Amino acid sequence: MRQHRCAGLALLVLLSGLLGCSPEPDTMSDADVAQHNRAVGLMGQYRNEDARQLLSDLVDRHPTSVVLRTDLAIATLNRQQDGDEEHALGIAEQALAMDSGAIRPRYVAGLAELYLGRVEAAAPRLRAVTDADPKDGHAAYFAAQALAQLGDDESALTLYQRGLNSESQHPNGA
Repeated sequence: MRQHRCAGLALLVLLSGLLGCSPEPDTMSDADVAQHNRAVGLMGQYRNEDARQLLSDLVDRHPTSVVLRTDLAIATLNRQQDGDEEHALGIAEQALAMDSGAIRPRYVAGLAELYLGRVEAAAPRLRAVTDADPKDGHAAYFAAQALAQLGDDESALTLYQRGLNSESQHPNGA
């Protein structure tokens, strides 16, 4: 479908970073944790619409969960249907409204802005992610991409180098 997303697709699956971990374990039933894990697994299989449906159901039951809402934004962005970038951005911004310091929804929002061609909006979001996690090579790459498009070649080069030299290119160090 959209070539500009190819590099980000695997990254967005990695962003879920859950692999068996449950968000807000005190508030989710075992069945909800299993459903969340199933949704994350479906994203890993690129079955993003199926994952999106499961996550939408979970968000309905747990409307204050930043983790679930962020994963819903990821599945929506990965689904790659018309309007999904805007929809995913809206979901990520809802998560940020609940927790303004949350890095994952800021990352998703930055990627959505970048895909929408809103580089001026994407750059500060992605830079915030690289500042919060200097070892995240993927974030460094996307922030560098945005900065290069804005003509800040020196900062972009620094971030490209950081991405290449990062200890981990996975957001959780795995």
